[in-house]
Amino acid sequence: MKIVRGRPPLFDQIDAKFNILGKPILFSWGTDIFIPTGNLEISAALMAHEKVHGARQLAYSGGIEMWWLRYIADINFRRDEEVLAHRAEYRHLCDHAGGRNQRRRHLSMIASKLSHPLYGPMMGKASARKALIDGDAANP
Repeated sequence: MKIVRGRPPLFDQIDAKFNILGKPILFSWGTDIFIPTGNLEISAALMAHEKVHGARQLAYSGGIEMWWLRYIADINFRRDEEVLAHRAEYRHLCDHAGGRNQRRRHLSMIASKLSHPLYGPMMGKASARKALIDGDAANP
């Protein structure tokens, strides 16, 4: 994926929904990753996460822009998309983990990210843990 230092298309609509202006955050847009502010480093695990979003955007029947508009408007769609991407990130970390304790720390860290208020009230941390392991959020 190509790294672009700047705002992605639809940035104003994304910011209106998620209040992300000035925050260190990145966005997948097909084969590009936009970094609007700061000097974020993209780890291999985060790249696995973003590649899921990018591939799903490219395959989405309405195209990337329609994927984003649905992501902004539909919390269930957003939850499903984030579960898939966070699972890829978690799996990447576990594939390179040193043992059970490290895998548990990764699970806790990624579950915290997945249940973060940034995404809206998608699910709590316990549901996020279940989603990462099982692929299904319990009572999101």
